[in-house]
Amino acid sequence: MKNQSFTTFIVTFVAIIAVLVLGYFYLIGTSSTSKPLTVSSILSVPDVQVQTLSSKLSLLAFDTDILSNKQFAALKDIETPIISKPIGREDPFAPI
Repeated sequence: MKNQSFTTFIVTFVAIIAVLVLGYFYLIGTSSTSKPLTVSSILSVPDVQVQTLSSKLSLLAFDTDILSNKQFAALKDIETPIISKPIGREDPFAPI
C-alpha cells in the first residue's frame, strides 16, 4: 500500500511539473518570438487596387440636368400587373 501511494505521488508530481513547464513555454516562451498585433504599413496588392479605384471613382461627376428636362419629366412608368397563378401541390412527391 505504501508503494502504491508513493507511485501515485511521483506520477502526480511529474504531471504537475509537466503542466508548469508547458505553461511556461506557452505563456512566456511564445511571447518573445511572436510578432505583436499591429497594422502593417505595407499595403497588399488588393489594398492598392482598392485605393486606386477609389481615387478614380471620386473624380466622377454626374450631370443631373437631365432630371429637369421636359422630355424626361414626361416619361411615364408602364406597369404590367402580375397575375397570380394557382400554386401546385403542397408536396409534389406525395402519392396522388
